[in-house]
Amino acid sequence: MLDRYTTGATLLPLGKPVLNHAIFAKLDDMCLGHLWSPVRLIRKVLSANLYIAILRIVCMVIKAILMDLDGTLIDSIPLITKSVETTIAHFGFSCSKQKLRELAQLHSRDIAYYFADKHKKQFSPHEFVEFRRRAFLKLLEKKQKQWFKDAKPFIKKMSKEYKLAIVTGSRWVFLDAVFDAGTKNKLEAIITSDDVKHKKPDIEPLEKALGKVRAKKDEVIFIGDSTQDALMCQRFGIKFIGKSTGISTRFQLKKFNPVFIAKDFLEIEAFVSSLK
Repeated sequence: MLDRYTTGATLLPLGKPVLNHAIFAKLDDMCLGHLWSPVRLIRKVLSANLYIAILRIVCMVIKAILMDLDGTLIDSIPLITKSVETTIAHFGFSCSKQKLRELAQLHSRDIAYYFADKHKKQFSPHEFVEFRRRAFLKLLEKKQKQWFKDAKPFIKKMSKEYKLAIVTGSRWVFLDAVFDAGTKNKLEAIITSDDVKHKKPDIEPLEKALGKVRAKKDEVIFIGDSTQDALMCQRFGIKFIGKSTGISTRFQLKKFNPVFIAKDFLEIEAFVSSLK
């Protein structure tokens, strides 16, 4: 049973029906009649806030789709986690599996500082970063181009209708290892951690991406797999689609009130298509 509806970071409570048919009809006209059939069927029992919230989603005009890379387009989370585990072991540290997944969301330097602070041990963060970079590239070479099978078809199809860009915490050296020219050419921009001063979940990567795709906040949807992605979108005020194939669970992603959570790009494609 519906008890609330989520739009971005806003929770709208379900109350008693407060709109008469004339106002519903007016809202229908405003939306040019492009309403999901389920909404038409249940609107008589919806509160004003809930109905308007659904209209906002249905009627939004999307001009650009921004995407994360690791865990979203490519199945690299196991490699990322393994590279962290190998690196911390090399430097004489260890942690639980759960902590390892948490650390895998951080940048290498932040992981180095975590262990330095926890164990009161001095070592070179630069050496830590470089060791992990080499470890990850080595793993990537063995299991190169681990794209999710529906990722490239999604990019190819969506690029015909929307401006696409990637916003990732990875560096260009990793991008060059997994991208082919054909896929890269379908993108308006790629924003990596090398291109910004402040990385995810700071909003700077999104600010830069919006400039590249020449779109407003309300004309953009971001697809990502992590709470870092979700927090960045929440801070910046853009719609977030969670993809449950990466570092964060569906439960963790739901805390950030995404407009949709999907297990693959086929579901995301269907959702985006329903917004036309």
